[in-house]
Amino acid sequence: MKVSDVAEISRLRAPEKILFVEELWDSIASSDSEIPVNDSHKEEQDNRFEKHYTAGE
Repeated sequence: MKVSDVAEISRLRAPEKILFVEELWDSIASSDSEIPVNDSHKEEQDNRFEKHYTAGE
Protein backbone atom coordinates (compact mmCIF):
# COMPACT_ATOMS: atom_id res chain seq x y z
CA MET A 1 0.00 0.00 0.00
CA LYS A 2 1.18 3.49 -0.81
CA VAL A 3 0.19 6.85 0.63
CA SER A 4 -1.26 7.77 -2.76
CA ASP A 5 -3.66 4.79 -2.45
CA VAL A 6 -5.52 6.56 0.38
CA ALA A 7 -6.78 9.96 -0.74
CA GLU A 8 -7.34 11.24 2.79
CA ILE A 9 -3.71 10.63 3.73
CA SER A 10 -2.43 12.16 0.52
CA ARG A 11 -4.21 15.42 1.36
CA LEU A 12 -2.63 15.76 4.81
CA ARG A 13 0.15 18.26 5.46
CA ALA A 14 3.50 16.97 6.71
CA PRO A 15 2.83 17.61 10.44
CA GLU A 16 -0.52 15.82 10.16
CA LYS A 17 1.13 12.89 8.40
CA ILE A 18 3.69 12.63 11.20
CA LEU A 19 0.92 12.52 13.81
CA PHE A 20 -0.88 9.89 11.73
CA VAL A 21 2.25 7.74 11.51
CA GLU A 22 2.80 8.03 15.27
CA GLU A 23 -0.76 6.89 15.93
CA LEU A 24 -0.42 4.06 13.41
CA TRP A 25 2.85 2.91 15.00
CA ASP A 26 1.28 2.99 18.47
CA SER A 27 -1.62 0.87 17.25
CA ILE A 28 0.81 -1.71 15.85
CA ALA A 29 2.87 -1.73 19.05
CA SER A 30 -0.19 -2.25 21.24
CA SER A 31 -1.69 -5.04 19.14
CA ASP A 32 -1.65 -8.60 20.41
CA SER A 33 -0.45 -10.08 17.14
CA GLU A 34 3.20 -10.95 16.71
CA ILE A 35 5.18 -9.65 13.78
CA PRO A 36 7.22 -12.43 12.20
CA VAL A 37 10.97 -11.92 12.01
CA ASN A 38 13.22 -13.97 9.73
CA ASP A 39 15.92 -16.05 11.39
CA SER A 40 18.55 -14.26 9.29
CA HIS A 41 17.41 -10.93 10.72
CA LYS A 42 17.57 -12.29 14.26
CA GLU A 43 21.10 -13.57 13.61
CA GLU A 44 22.15 -10.19 12.21
CA GLN A 45 20.75 -8.43 15.26
CA ASP A 46 22.64 -10.79 17.55
CA ASN A 47 25.85 -10.15 15.60
CA ARG A 48 25.43 -6.39 15.83
CA PHE A 49 24.74 -6.50 19.57
CA GLU A 50 27.82 -8.66 20.07
CA LYS A 51 30.00 -6.26 18.06
CA HIS A 52 28.61 -3.27 19.93
CA TYR A 53 29.14 -4.68 23.40
CA THR A 54 32.61 -6.11 22.71
CA ALA A 55 33.94 -3.08 20.82
CA GLY A 56 34.96 -1.25 23.98
CA GLU A 57 36.93 -4.13 25.49
